[in-house]
Amino acid sequence: MSFGVKISAGGSASYVVQFRVGGREAKTRRYTIGGHGSPRTPFTAREEATRLLRLIAQGVDPVEADKQRRREAVDLAFSNYADRFAASCEGKGWSTLVTRSLHLHVKPVLRDKVLPRHHPCRRRCRFRSHAA
Repeated sequence: MSFGVKISAGGSASYVVQFRVGGREAKTRRYTIGGHGSPRTPFTAREEATRLLRLIAQGVDPVEADKQRRREAVDLAFSNYADRFAASCEGKGWSTLVTRSLHLHVKPVLRDKVLPRHHPCRRRCRFRSHAA
């Protein structure tokens, strides 16, 4: 497990962590922390590398964790929920009304905004069925 700087052919520098998850038999993997420059400094990149190396030592693969986070962001996008809601509406008139309203009024504003996993109000919520 190591921390370093990768310099591209164009001359830009990126901070990387090189590691193996699963011992010597596993393939070597690289995780790019980020490019050099504001706000990333060698000190902040080293702190992030230390955090990642602790996770790797616990068996967590940061590359796979990143992929999972991106998949969840797509799954939690408002437009996906809106499409599922519209598809679940029964009755042609109701389904058409919901689809049209979402398309004209709501989707242009919220688009692919990621929805929170949990409803923001915890204790007294009038939308109890939506609270996680």
